[in-house]
Amino acid sequence: MDNNSDKKLKLLYIQQMLFEQTSENQGLSVAQIIEKLQSHGIKCERKSIYADIRLLREFGLNIKGGRGRSADYRLIGGSFLPIQTLPYDQERRIKNPQSIKPKRTISVELKFSGTTDRLIAEMSRRYQIEKIDDQTVRIEIFDETKESFFIYLLRYKTEVRIIAPDALKTAFKDFLWEILRQY
Repeated sequence: MDNNSDKKLKLLYIQQMLFEQTSENQGLSVAQIIEKLQSHGIKCERKSIYADIRLLREFGLNIKGGRGRSADYRLIGGSFLPIQTLPYDQERRIKNPQSIKPKRTISVELKFSGTTDRLIAEMSRRYQIEKIDDQTVRIEIFDETKESFFIYLLRYKTEVRIIAPDALKTAFKDFLWEILRQY
């Protein structure tokens, strides 16, 4: 495999690690990231990991983490901008860096049927969760990635439903109807 392919794979592996192995309470150190990359046959240095984290942040991933050897990185929110928006954002950044607006978030309330502990544990790997009561939680999602969120919700079938905001409930219904119309 050539060096360019290794660089691309490295970035994808780091993104996957952050999605699957971090949460608000659990991060990965640079040393751990390097070790996991080496297990995939990718050799890298500490400085290249910092550059890759910076690129993933520019892409839209909400990665928290400090500087230095003991710092760890964690993905907060688990959402990111769809790939098709990247070239437009890069073009705006080059022409006018001040024109880039912060991503709009939506506060979503979900109601679970039955026990919430397992579902909260699973969702907290991807989203920051605030527990309201035994069956209700609030999470923050990016407006640009609500379709990805809808797809994520489908895995829970009838175990979870959106209770607020109403506009997001309507958007979810429209999303489901669009799928059903294809069959």
